[in-house]
Amino acid sequence: MFHIHSFSRKQLTGILLFSILLFAVLQATTAIKVHGAPLDLQHASWRQTVSLYQRNDCLTSEQVAYGKEIIKGLNHNSQRIFRVFCRLPVLSFAQCQNIWSLLINHHLTFEQMRSFEQWSCLNETDIVLSLRAVPAISTLSYAAGKTLNAFSGLPDTTPGFALELIPMLNKLPVTTHQALQAMLVVKGMTAKKITAALLTIHRLSESQAMATTAYALLEDMDTATFFEGLPLISRLRKQNAWNAHFLFASTQPSSKEAWDWLIMFFALPPDIQETQVSTFEKRQKKQLLQGMQAASQTLIWEINNLHALTDRFGRERSSNVLRQLPSKELYRLFNQLSPVIRVRYGNEFSAAIKAQQQGTAVNILRKATSATRSHIASSLTSINIYALLSQGSELYDSSFRDILVPVLQRRLTEVFTGNLLLLLESVDPTHFLVAQFITSCAQKGKLAAFFPKNGQQQQQVLNLVAQSAFRDPASLLVFTATMQPLFNVLKPDARSYLVQKMINAVQKTKPETARLLIATLQYYHQHHQEFLTGKDRKKLRLLEQKYGRISFAPYLRTPFAEWKQDNSLVSLSLFHPDDDGRQSFYSFARHLLQKGYLLQPAPGHIPGATSPLQQKKFRDLITQYETMGPHGLSELFQLMETENISVAFSRTLNHITIRHTLSVYANLGDQQERLLHFVTSGHEMLIQRGHSYWRKEQITDPITTLIKRKMLTQSMLKNKQRFLSIGSCGGVKVYSHLNQLFEGSVDILATIGTGLTEVNTSYNTFLFEFIATHRKADTWDKVTDASVSFFKAGRGQDYLQPGSLTAILHKMFISQPGSILHPKKS
Repeated sequence: MFHIHSFSRKQLTGILLFSILLFAVLQATTAIKVHGAPLDLQHASWRQTVSLYQRNDCLTSEQVAYGKEIIKGLNHNSQRIFRVFCRLPVLSFAQCQNIWSLLINHHLTFEQMRSFEQWSCLNETDIVLSLRAVPAISTLSYAAGKTLNAFSGLPDTTPGFALELIPMLNKLPVTTHQALQAMLVVKGMTAKKITAALLTIHRLSESQAMATTAYALLEDMDTATFFEGLPLISRLRKQNAWNAHFLFASTQPSSKEAWDWLIMFFALPPDIQETQVSTFEKRQKKQLLQGMQAASQTLIWEINNLHALTDRFGRERSSNVLRQLPSKELYRLFNQLSPVIRVRYGNEFSAAIKAQQQGTAVNILRKATSATRSHIASSLTSINIYALLSQGSELYDSSFRDILVPVLQRRLTEVFTGNLLLLLESVDPTHFLVAQFITSCAQKGKLAAFFPKNGQQQQQVLNLVAQSAFRDPASLLVFTATMQPLFNVLKPDARSYLVQKMINAVQKTKPETARLLIATLQYYHQHHQEFLTGKDRKKLRLLEQKYGRISFAPYLRTPFAEWKQDNSLVSLSLFHPDDDGRQSFYSFARHLLQKGYLLQPAPGHIPGATSPLQQKKFRDLITQYETMGPHGLSELFQLMETENISVAFSRTLNHITIRHTLSVYANLGDQQERLLHFVTSGHEMLIQRGHSYWRKEQITDPITTLIKRKMLTQSMLKNKQRFLSIGSCGGVKVYSHLNQLFEGSVDILATIGTGLTEVNTSYNTFLFEFIATHRKADTWDKVTDASVSFFKAGRGQDYLQPGSLTAILHKMFISQPGSILHPKKS
C-alpha cells in the first residue's frame, strides 16, 4: 500500500507514463491474438489478395493454387498493387504471370504504391496502361510522386497523360514540385490549362518557384489571375522573387492585390521600382517592408556568402584549397555568379583557365565574387536596403559597412538631398523598422554617417534615436559606443538638444537605464566639456547636485600590479584556419620576431598524439626562426593547423617574462580546453583574431559550454581582472555578452567599425611591454595616452579602448548595478 502524497510531482509523472505504456502493451498483445494464436499481418494481406485473385472464374484450381504460392512471395506493397490489377476486367492466367513478373522486378516504395493506387482510380485505366504504369511509377522521386498524385486529382487528367508526365517530373527540383502542387489546387485548375504552362514552369528558378507557390496558395486565387501572374513571376530577378514570395506568404494579400504587386513593383526594373515606392500609400509601404523583413534572412545569406569564395555552408575556402580545385569546379563557382558579372569577367577568367594559370583564375574568381556582392547591393531598392540594414546583427560587418551602407548613402545624397528624415518618411512612414534601423546603425558604428547636416533636421532625427537608444540598458550601452562620433557631426544646438533629451529620459525610464544615463552625462561633463555649451554644463551641475557626483576613478584602475607579481605576462591568441586568420598570424609572428621574441613550443601545448616525425619537423622549423621568411611561417601555420600545435613567442623585459601563445582553431572540444587552461592558469590576455563570424566558435560558444558544464564557475572568472582583445570587425556587438561571460572582470579592446591588423598587432604587443616597463601604469588613461600613435591618421578611429565610456558603463552595470543613482535627500 502506498500513498500518493508520498511521491513528488516528477515521480507521479513517471508512474503515470509507465502505466499508460503498460496498458498500451497489454492492449496490443490482446489485439494481435485470435483464439490464442498471433495474428500475422502479412498473412492477412495475403488472404485479402488471394480472395480477390480466386474470384476469377477463368482460373483452374491448379492456377489458383500456383497463384497463392506466388502471392506469398510478394511483399506487402506488391500485394496491394496486385489487388488493384485484380479489380480490372477479368485477367487471364498469362496476364497474371506478367503482372507477377513485373512486381518481382520492380519493388515500389510505400509512397510509389500509393501513387499507383491513386493513378488507377482515373477513368479509362486498363491492363495495358497499368502494366506500363508499374515501371514508370517505380522511378518516381518522393516529390514527383506528390505532384503526380495532385495531377491525378484533376477532373480532366487521363491515365496516359499522367504517365507521360513522369519523365519530366523526375527532372524537376523540389521547389518546382512545391510550386506545381500549389498550382494544381487552384480553384478551377485543369490538366489542359496546366499543360499549356509546363514549359514556363519547367524553367522556374528556385526563388521564382517559391514565389509561384506563395502566389498560388493565396486563399481566393483563381486560374485566370494565376496564369496572368505566372509569366511575370518567371521573369523576376532573384531578389524580387524572394521578396514577392515572402510578401505573399507573410501578409496574405488578396489575389488581386498580389497581382497588383507584381505589376506595380516586383516585375519592374530597379530604377522604376525606386520611383514607384514614392507613389505607394502608407499601408502599402508597411506591407512591402513586412515582406522584405521576412525575406531578409534569405537575401542576407546570399550577400554574406559572397564575402569570399565559400562552400554551400557559407564557410570560406582558403587559397590553398582553391588552388587545388579542378578547372571544372572553378567554372561551377564562376557560373553561380551574377550574369552581368560573368559577362564582365568571362573572357579574362576563361583565358586563365585555358592557360592553366590556376592562381590567376582564382584571383579573377575572387574579384568577380566581390563584384557580384556589390552588384546585388546596387540593384536593390532603397527600401530593400533599409529593410536589410534593420536586421543588422545578421549581416556580416563587411556586408553592412562596406556593401549596403555606401549604396544607401549615395541614394540618401542623390535622391533625398542628404536628409535621413526624407528617406525614412519615404520608405517607412509608419516607423515600422525605424528603431531597428537606428539600433543596427549604432551597433555597426554607422549612425553618424546618416545624419543630416542641418541642425533642425538633426534634432528631428535625434527624436527617433532617443526612442530606440533610451528604451533599455542594452540599447543605451550600444548607443554610448557611438556617441562621440555622433557628437562630432552634430551642430551645437543639436548636441544641446540630445543632452536635454537624456536629462528628460532620466525621469521617464526605468532605474537601471536612468543610472546609465546619469553616468553618461556626468562622464561628458567631467571629461569632454568641449562638446557642451555653458547652458549644458549648468544643467549637468544641477543634475549632479540632485544625484551626487560620480567618481570614475575606480573604473579606470588597471590590474597590472597584480599581473606582475609572478614576474610573467601571458597571452593566448586565437586564429582561425582561413586566409584572414593566416594573414593575421603572419603579421603578429613577424612583428614579434622583429622585436626580438624567441619562438618555441608552447608549454603544455604539444599533444601526445603528435608523431615523432612531426615533432622533429616542428622543432626544425622553430630553430630556424631567425631566418624564417613567409614560406617558413606558412609551413609553421600549416603544421599548427594539422597537428593542433601551439607556439609561443617569449621575451624578458625588465625582469618580467612576456609570453604570447598562438593557436589555430581545430574544434569546439580543443577550444574549450585552451580557454579552460587560460582561465585556470591565471593568464592575463585573450586575443581573438580574424573575421567577426568566427567569434562564436572561438570564444563565446566554448566559454558558454564550459559554464553550463560547471567547469568554469563564477568565482573562477571573477578571481582575476583579465584583458580581451577583439580583433574582428564590429566587436561592440559582443561587448556586453563578453562582459557578462567574464562576470564583469574584464577589460576589452574592441571596435565599432573595421578591425585593422596593424592596430591589433601593434597594440597587443605594446600592452605587455608597457606594463613591464612602467611601474605606475595604474590607470587606463595612461595606457590610452601611451598608445595614441596606433590610432592616429584615421587608423582604428572606431576602436573602444579600456577606460572608454562604454567600458565604464559596463563595469557599473554588470559588476555593481546598484552602486549609483541614489538621489540626495533634501
